[in-house]
Amino acid sequence: MGYKQRLQHRSGKEDDFMIYFYEARFMAPTARKPISDRVSVYFAAEVSKTEAEALPVEVRFILESRRLVHTPGRSRFCEKWLTDITETKALLQRMMDL
Repeated sequence: MGYKQRLQHRSGKEDDFMIYFYEARFMAPTARKPISDRVSVYFAAEVSKTEAEALPVEVRFILESRRLVHTPGRSRFCEKWLTDITETKALLQRMMDL
């Protein structure tokens, strides 16, 4: 299943570092459903203001409706997570339509 993505960006300031927030929206359009459900993945990137060249950028991400915070290199992104979320949304929608 292929996913398209769209990014949104905003930033926040702390005393010693800058935090950049991104939202990537993934969708899997098909011939039967050209406008598909979207799944958002939220990213935060922390960049040191004082030692930007010496310290690595810290990146974390979380999937919509999930609580687990992932770190690249420790968590391997799995496309099944996106499928699980869209299936859960569809199930919830069917339950609401009853």
